[in-house]
Amino acid sequence: MLERETLLARLVDSVKDVRLDFETRCRGIPGDASGPLAGKNLSEVVNNIVWVRQLELKVDDTIKIAEALLSDLSGFRSFYRSAEDLLDQFKIYEQEQFDDWSRDIQSGLSDSRSGLSIEANGRIMELDPNDGSLKVHYSDRLVILLREVRQLSALGFVIPAKIQQVANIAQKFCKQAIILKQVAHFYNSIDQQMIQSQRPMMLQSALAFEQIIKNSKAGSGGKSQITWDNPKELEGYIQKLQNAAERLATENRKLRKWHTTFCEKVVVLMNIDLLRQQQRWKDGLQELRTGLASVEAQGFQASDMHAWKQHWNHQLYKALEHQYQMGLEALNENLPEINIDLTYKQGRLQFRPPFEEIRAKYYREMKRFIGIPNQFKGVGEAGDESIFSIMIDRNASGFLTIFSKAEDLFRRLSAVLHQHKEWIVIGQVDMEALVEKHLSTVHDWEKNFKALKIKGKEVERLPSAVKVDCLNINCNPVKTVIDDLIQKLFDMLVLSLRKSIQAHLHEIDTFVTEAMEVLTVIPQSVEEIGDANLQYSKLQERKPEILPLFQEAEDKNRLFRTVAGGGLETISNLKAKWDKFELMMESHQLMIKDQIEVMKGNVKSRLQIYYQELEKFKARWDQLKPGDDVIETGQQNTLDKSAKSIKEKKIEFDDLEVIRKKLVDDCHHFGLEEPNFSLAYSIHKDIESCAQIWALYEEFQQGFQEMANEDWITFRTKTYLFEEFLMNWHDRLRKIEEHSVMTVKLQLEVDKYKITIPVLKYVRGEHLSPDHWLDLFRLLGLPRGTSLEKLLFGDLLRVADTIVAKASDLKDLNSRAQGEVTIREALRELDLWGVGAVFTLIDYEDSQSRTIKLIKDWKDIVNQVGDNRCLLQSLKDSPYYKGFEDKVSIWERKLAELDEYLQNLNHIQRKWVYLEPIFGRGALPKEQTRFNRVDEDFRSIMTDIKKDNRVTRLTTHAGIRNSLLTILDQLHRCQKSLNEFLEEKRSAFPRFYFIGDDDLLEILGQSTNPSVIQSHLKKLFAGINSVCFDEESKHITAMKSLEGEVVPFKNKVFLSDNVETWLNDLALEMKQTLKQLLTECVTAGRSSQGAIDPSLFPSQILCLAEQIKFTEDIEDAIKDHSLHQIETQLVNKLEHYTNIDTSSEDPGNIG
Repeated sequence: MLERETLLARLVDSVKDVRLDFETRCRGIPGDASGPLAGKNLSEVVNNIVWVRQLELKVDDTIKIAEALLSDLSGFRSFYRSAEDLLDQFKIYEQEQFDDWSRDIQSGLSDSRSGLSIEANGRIMELDPNDGSLKVHYSDRLVILLREVRQLSALGFVIPAKIQQVANIAQKFCKQAIILKQVAHFYNSIDQQMIQSQRPMMLQSALAFEQIIKNSKAGSGGKSQITWDNPKELEGYIQKLQNAAERLATENRKLRKWHTTFCEKVVVLMNIDLLRQQQRWKDGLQELRTGLASVEAQGFQASDMHAWKQHWNHQLYKALEHQYQMGLEALNENLPEINIDLTYKQGRLQFRPPFEEIRAKYYREMKRFIGIPNQFKGVGEAGDESIFSIMIDRNASGFLTIFSKAEDLFRRLSAVLHQHKEWIVIGQVDMEALVEKHLSTVHDWEKNFKALKIKGKEVERLPSAVKVDCLNINCNPVKTVIDDLIQKLFDMLVLSLRKSIQAHLHEIDTFVTEAMEVLTVIPQSVEEIGDANLQYSKLQERKPEILPLFQEAEDKNRLFRTVAGGGLETISNLKAKWDKFELMMESHQLMIKDQIEVMKGNVKSRLQIYYQELEKFKARWDQLKPGDDVIETGQQNTLDKSAKSIKEKKIEFDDLEVIRKKLVDDCHHFGLEEPNFSLAYSIHKDIESCAQIWALYEEFQQGFQEMANEDWITFRTKTYLFEEFLMNWHDRLRKIEEHSVMTVKLQLEVDKYKITIPVLKYVRGEHLSPDHWLDLFRLLGLPRGTSLEKLLFGDLLRVADTIVAKASDLKDLNSRAQGEVTIREALRELDLWGVGAVFTLIDYEDSQSRTIKLIKDWKDIVNQVGDNRCLLQSLKDSPYYKGFEDKVSIWERKLAELDEYLQNLNHIQRKWVYLEPIFGRGALPKEQTRFNRVDEDFRSIMTDIKKDNRVTRLTTHAGIRNSLLTILDQLHRCQKSLNEFLEEKRSAFPRFYFIGDDDLLEILGQSTNPSVIQSHLKKLFAGINSVCFDEESKHITAMKSLEGEVVPFKNKVFLSDNVETWLNDLALEMKQTLKQLLTECVTAGRSSQGAIDPSLFPSQILCLAEQIKFTEDIEDAIKDHSLHQIETQLVNKLEHYTNIDTSSEDPGNIG
């Protein structure tokens, strides 16, 4: 029982707590500490009602529990009443909340600004003119109202009909409104979702989206606004909006994804070594460019991507500058490694590649790295200004450090070179000469062999490679060279030691061998005995010098055996040879005494032999020496043999004289009596006398043969040398006081050839053809087979008498050859002209803008043809013309045809150039077909000439004569039709009679060409010197006089292709303009009482207006009898005009 009482008491307290909590919170704001508890997605009124309903359920549950368990207790009734009272309060509170909500909603429905009303025929959305945001004409309050109505209805409340009607209408458009609000939210927030630099890229899509919003028109014509009560069009419009929004959102997502990808790539680049991994930088940059290209390929405009590219250029700048600065700090260590070989070449220690090339390569790499910002183009367009170049200037402070480090690096590199220089000194000298100079004794060789052994061990300790920052120096090549040099020096020492031993042995052996050869020779004459004694004395002197060489050779051979592994074995043999030499020296003097006695007996026997040989020579000389009869009657061959025989006999006698002198010397030496040699003296005198006579002949014959052996082609221009030769001998022979048969013979020869000299000019033959030369050879009687190539001057001298005898025949032969050469050269010139003469062609653009080649310089070509025809005519007057008649006739016919064709083609070309612009514009339709045929034939001929522009080629064209005559005739017909056409034009515009046909053709052909118009208008209009055109040269705006006055037209004159039309318009406009100006000038003169500004009108109008005004004033003065007053006025006006200063006015603007 007690427990039940306790439970009831707690239930009473619970109800009190609920009441207290309700009373405390019922007037507060939901969600606050002092307000009703707040639910999710509930409005205030619904939240309060739901809160109270929860309290009701709680109290109701409490009552039900109490009724079931505690109804029999005395305090139950009091508890029940209190609870029921609380439930009534809850009911009242619910109703008050609902009533307040209903009143607020109904009052809001009458207020258009509350957002609770929706106009079914109103605009669905619009852009706020203040902030540009998109607002949907479906307020958030309506959405809340729908939710409140739905929730309150669910809670059992009866919604007022007016509110329910509004809710039904709002519910009808809720789905569309929610979608529109989503679109509006997207539109209002898309700028915050876009990356700033990417906004231009989505501008088109955004503008298209905005355009859809702005042009919310219904129907195919788009004349009425889309409203809520038109669901079909509203659905279509919403679909368009959603599609545009989705397209813009998709673009934004894609671009943001690309942006994120690019961020990752740039971050990667910031950590890639720019110095050592430039390829990765290039690959990364290429990936960025490829990505941008892909974006552009997706339809984005390159111009819209500029800001985005600039953004990434700035990010790349940061990454590049970071790696650039890091690279500068350790540039000398991190540059690409340069491999260098330290070598010994051309006698000096050097690097491979050379030091200068290494330096250049290092600085080139350094410069390439420093200049990377200049070469770095980023991802911008080719024409954009690079932002990377400034990086060099911003980091210039670090350049001094890298340059100083570079110089220090090369100083260390040079130090490596100097460290090895002492090792290659021996390679810079001539080792053989050095060894020969400084090594002589055994001790010298021993000392150097020991030093080499020590140096070889030191070389092994030298480093194989040295690294100086980024330079890798390979020292193995120079170490190899040093080893080779040491080995070479060792070999040179061994070789020099061997050579030194061999030199000693050779010197000893040479001395012994030569001495033994001298000692074994038995002297046969006095001189030989003297020489033998002298040689013996010299050998005695040299013996003490040779003996020490034996000991030195043995010491060196011992050392040689130690270093080379074996010695020389020839020393022992040389000692035995020396002993034999000693014995020969001791027995030499005895041999000399015996030989002297033998030689005395030999002198007498030799003297008898000499006498016998001398007598034999005397007999042969007396019999065979040539006499005067040989000189007088002998031919050249006989004389040559005689001269040769005398020379041989003189040589034979000279040999006998040598024997005689030797015998005389031997007799004197051995004390014998000198023999009688008178016969020898008489023979010598006779031979000398005969030799002098024949020496004169030999001298003449030698000079004569030198010229006779010259080939005639070369010598024919040097016959003056032969003439000089003859004159010199003529003078020399005349100076001889005592003449002989030989001098007479030579004088006759000289006179004979002097007669031939004047006639030699007829056999020079510069103009002779091969046939002429054959005639000349037959005329002179030269042997068969003689040719000009092998003809010698001597061949002609042998027929000198024939040349003199047939001088007249030779002269006629030369004249005939000269005449034929002239004709032949003229024909050759014609052949050369035929091959080389070409038309000079120029490009000509016809009226259809087609280019055709035309011929220029007609006068030169025609003159050349005429000159060649005159040349052929002159050849006919030659007496030697018959032999060339056929060839001359061919050329004569060809040139006659060529002259005719050129004349016709010249006329055709000139007429075609005149007519083509006219017919090209279709001015003569009746004759157009005829001219087209002529035009086609003419173009065909000119095309052939273009392919082969040789002048003579014209005569080889098939049917060229008929073609040219036909074309010329057709052009004459076209010309006739043209004349009729021109007459028609002159009839249409009579002023054309003032100009000739050529000028008229030019005007008709180029009717809109300003320069042509200017040149001919002065001929058509006496008062117009030139006209002014507008900027496009399509209209004439003003006319100019010869004095420079400019008269603007009131109406522009259009330049049409029909020239007579616009010229008539010009004439009419000229009259109308002058008429109007005259009217204005007369009116101005009347209104200003004659004080007209002369700068406003042309002088012609001023003069005419003045005459009109003068006439009116005179007529009025005659009527009013005031002529004297008019005179005064006119004098004053003249004085006024003469005082006007017009020097500062622009004559182009006068009148």
